[in-house]
Amino acid sequence: MTQTFKEVAFNYVKLAKELDQGYEKVIFDLWRSENTDEAIKLLKNHILKGQVKNEEGNSTYIVQFDP
Repeated sequence: MTQTFKEVAFNYVKLAKELDQGYEKVIFDLWRSENTDEAIKLLKNHILKGQVKNEEGNSTYIVQFDP
């Protein structure tokens, strides 16, 4: 391998890593902002949605959890 080839290969790998890290950061930041907003909205909901009594008089509680 020539010295020029080694330099070109090194610069290519360096550029690929920089591009990949930038792309991953953009994707992660977008995911974080969307999920944080959604989580805060869902955390404001009441967990206990209601109570239902069946024919025998037993109570069943209905909970509200986001899948």
